[in-house]
Amino acid sequence: DVAARFPKRAGSGASLRALLEAAGAPLEGTLVVAAADGFTSDPVDVREALDGVLVDTLDEGGLPTTQGGPFRLLVPGSVPCANVKAVTRIVVR
Repeated sequence: DVAARFPKRAGSGASLRALLEAAGAPLEGTLVVAAADGFTSDPVDVREALDGVLVDTLDEGGLPTTQGGPFRLLVPGSVPCANVKAVTRIVVR
Protein backbone atom coordinates (compact mmCIF):
# COMPACT_ATOMS: atom_id res chain seq x y z
CA ASP A 1 0.00 0.00 0.00
CA VAL A 2 1.53 3.30 -1.09
CA ALA A 3 -0.45 5.32 1.48
CA ALA A 4 2.08 4.46 4.18
CA ARG A 5 4.83 6.23 2.22
CA PHE A 6 2.73 8.71 0.26
CA PRO A 7 -0.10 10.20 2.34
CA LYS A 8 -3.26 10.96 0.35
CA ARG A 9 -2.29 8.37 -2.29
CA ALA A 10 -3.86 4.95 -2.79
CA GLY A 11 -2.87 1.80 -4.61
CA SER A 12 0.02 -0.60 -4.66
CA GLY A 13 2.92 -1.39 -6.90
CA ALA A 14 6.55 -2.38 -7.07
CA SER A 15 9.60 -0.77 -5.57
CA LEU A 16 11.60 1.10 -8.19
CA ARG A 17 14.79 -0.29 -6.64
CA ALA A 18 13.49 -3.87 -7.02
CA LEU A 19 12.44 -3.25 -10.63
CA LEU A 20 15.81 -1.78 -11.58
CA GLU A 21 17.66 -4.63 -9.87
CA ALA A 22 15.48 -7.24 -11.63
CA ALA A 23 16.17 -5.56 -14.97
CA GLY A 24 19.90 -5.51 -14.30
CA ALA A 25 19.96 -1.71 -14.53
CA PRO A 26 22.72 0.19 -12.75
CA LEU A 27 21.80 1.76 -9.40
CA GLU A 28 24.04 4.72 -10.18
CA GLY A 29 23.88 7.21 -13.01
CA THR A 30 20.92 9.23 -14.23
CA LEU A 31 17.29 8.28 -14.64
CA VAL A 32 14.72 9.77 -17.02
CA VAL A 33 11.01 8.90 -17.00
CA ALA A 34 8.83 9.12 -20.12
CA ALA A 35 5.03 9.31 -20.14
CA ALA A 36 2.36 8.46 -22.71
CA ASP A 37 1.57 12.15 -23.32
CA GLY A 38 5.14 12.84 -24.48
CA PHE A 39 6.35 14.22 -21.15
CA THR A 40 9.94 13.40 -20.25
CA SER A 41 11.28 14.19 -16.78
CA ASP A 42 14.50 16.05 -16.24
CA PRO A 43 17.39 13.65 -15.57
CA VAL A 44 17.80 12.81 -11.88
CA ASP A 45 20.41 10.85 -9.96
CA VAL A 46 19.20 7.25 -9.78
CA ARG A 47 19.95 7.15 -6.05
CA GLU A 48 17.41 9.96 -5.48
CA ALA A 49 14.65 7.85 -7.03
CA LEU A 50 15.35 4.41 -5.54
CA ASP A 51 12.71 4.82 -2.82
CA GLY A 52 10.05 5.32 -5.49
CA VAL A 53 7.13 3.03 -6.25
CA LEU A 54 5.72 2.21 -9.68
CA VAL A 55 2.00 2.03 -8.90
CA ASP A 56 -0.08 -0.32 -11.05
CA THR A 57 -2.97 -1.44 -8.85
CA LEU A 58 -5.92 0.32 -7.23
CA ASP A 59 -8.66 -1.48 -5.29
CA GLU A 60 -7.50 -4.92 -6.53
CA GLY A 61 -7.72 -3.86 -10.18
CA GLY A 62 -5.44 -2.11 -12.60
CA LEU A 63 -4.65 1.56 -12.03
CA PRO A 64 -7.15 3.50 -14.18
CA THR A 65 -5.92 6.13 -16.61
CA THR A 66 -7.88 8.74 -14.64
CA GLN A 67 -5.52 8.02 -11.74
CA GLY A 68 -2.36 8.06 -13.88
CA GLY A 69 -2.43 4.43 -14.99
CA PRO A 70 -1.61 1.97 -16.14
CA PHE A 71 1.68 2.88 -14.40
CA ARG A 72 2.34 5.89 -12.19
CA LEU A 73 5.69 6.64 -10.59
CA LEU A 74 5.71 8.16 -7.11
CA VAL A 75 9.05 9.23 -5.62
CA PRO A 76 9.37 10.82 -2.18
CA GLY A 77 10.74 14.35 -2.08
CA SER A 78 10.84 16.93 -4.78
CA VAL A 79 12.94 15.29 -7.49
CA PRO A 80 11.82 16.13 -11.07
CA CYS A 81 10.28 12.65 -11.54
CA ALA A 82 8.42 12.68 -8.20
CA ASN A 83 4.99 12.09 -9.74
CA VAL A 84 4.80 10.91 -13.34
CA LYS A 85 1.50 9.59 -14.69
CA ALA A 86 1.07 7.08 -17.53
CA VAL A 87 4.71 5.97 -17.42
CA THR A 88 5.82 4.27 -20.62
CA ARG A 89 9.56 4.04 -20.09
CA ILE A 90 12.23 4.46 -17.42
CA VAL A 91 15.72 4.97 -18.83
CA VAL A 92 18.88 4.64 -16.74
CA ARG A 93 22.22 5.81 -18.12
